[in-house]
Amino acid sequence: MRRSPTFRWVVLGVIALYFMVPMAASVQFSLEAGYDGRLSLSAYSQALTEPGLGSSLLTSVEVALGAMAVTLALLVPTVIFVNLRFPRWRAVLDAISLLPLGVPSVVIVLGVLGAYRSLPNWFTGKPVILALVYVILALPYSYRAIDAGVRSIDLRTLVDAGFSSYLSLVALSTIYSYVVGFVIEEQAVCPRPGERDEFYAPQQRGQRVDADKFPLALKAGDHLFSNFDRHFED
Repeated sequence: MRRSPTFRWVVLGVIALYFMVPMAASVQFSLEAGYDGRLSLSAYSQALTEPGLGSSLLTSVEVALGAMAVTLALLVPTVIFVNLRFPRWRAVLDAISLLPLGVPSVVIVLGVLGAYRSLPNWFTGKPVILALVYVILALPYSYRAIDAGVRSIDLRTLVDAGFSSYLSLVALSTIYSYVVGFVIEEQAVCPRPGERDEFYAPQQRGQRVDADKFPLALKAGDHLFSNFDRHFED
């Protein structure tokens, strides 16, 4: 049985009102200057002139950045590892991430304070502890966002296409040797900026190379010993 479009619009309208009415009431309350119903921006101007507003905003930004860093450091490796090695545990991890929605925020805060009670005062008495609380409170949303992003890419193909530990070591040593060798060769040709050693000039090099025995080396001289910056970028 197909539902009519009217029913869908009614449901969307009810949901919109559920969210918009409290927000509109909050905005109206913030604009009311007293109880005479007159609207004014005095509350906002007074808030901007409050002492300590800048430091409070800076603390909020620092706590938010700290919570983001801790969340990414904890969830990104965990989600990748579970999706690669233990995909059956994804449902368990999903259920664990929903726990903060079922536990009241006050209980979570009291539990965090009790768990970190033995730590130094510079940790428990500072806003840094708020970052850990925010990580827990935002877990249901941050986990789903990261998990959806990881599952949207072909993670298995990327891992299979990557280097093994041995090949990674060989690749790094090859890049290092190439860069060092290239720099040494460039410094030999141009010992000073803007000055070129005549020993590596294409004309003199062509006179030293036997054209009958090494024709390719003779032709490659103009390409190998010029435009080093462009060659390195290529």
